[in-house]
Amino acid sequence: MDSEVLYHYTSLSTFVNIVKGGDFRLFDITKSNDPIEGTFAITALERAYKQLYRTEEITENQYSTAHHAFLQFYEEKIGHNRLTDLFASASFCIPRHELSLLRWYGDNGRGVAMGVPMDILQQIADGVNGMRFQKVEYLSEPQMEERARQFWLDNLKHSVSTANDNLISFLAERIIEYYVSGYFIKHDANRDEEEYRLLYYLPNLEEYVTPGLRPDICQNIDFLATTDELKAYYSIDIKGDMPEGSSSDCIISNVYIGPLCQVTIHEMQMFLIRHGIRD
Repeated sequence: MDSEVLYHYTSLSTFVNIVKGGDFRLFDITKSNDPIEGTFAITALERAYKQLYRTEEITENQYSTAHHAFLQFYEEKIGHNRLTDLFASASFCIPRHELSLLRWYGDNGRGVAMGVPMDILQQIADGVNGMRFQKVEYLSEPQMEERARQFWLDNLKHSVSTANDNLISFLAERIIEYYVSGYFIKHDANRDEEEYRLLYYLPNLEEYVTPGLRPDICQNIDFLATTDELKAYYSIDIKGDMPEGSSSDCIISNVYIGPLCQVTIHEMQMFLIRHGIRD
């Protein structure tokens, strides 16, 4: 049975650049136009331990431990207006709401939807260290709050009577795991998107600028400039990064043209053949 095809919705000009340039880019998700991207889960986590203390479900010592662990996490990962990790992402959706998604993400219907088989996305993720491919989970605010609340109850139940560095460090690590998983959680107001996410996670960027610790920067990582910032991205070769044994020579299986896009089917077919996407 053929793998289900998921769709990435984009403008016509961006799609043309993908095909002509030969690479599909996962961009820094922290610089997306969604202000709560990646913050939904961690914000709930910060509120939860404070609420548990107010309702006397955790002790003062447990509250102190949770507070210090969260501050340690925050200082290491988010503090001083600097993110120390790279989260580069691209979204793919189940094609059940094509018109709505083209309107939201495909240049108000003038763009296209690029189809990629789900098994190819999974195989790409399996072949790259730090890459994950996963379906986004949609939670309401009460559901998110309950999950955050349960996180603290589960992780504090073995706490000692006084806060200590070992326990705080342990909790800080669990918070980091929770934080990363939060990039696969969105508010259920977006449930109709039925999104899957291809996410590249590179921790501890400070190592790359610290003498003596500096590892080689992955060749797939590069940057482009906007008016006032650099945007990091992870590049996937749309042909060269095909999984071994694949029946296709390109990750793009088909293209859906938006209802307000002026490109004809024949023009699109010629364009794809010209650039080796179709035989």
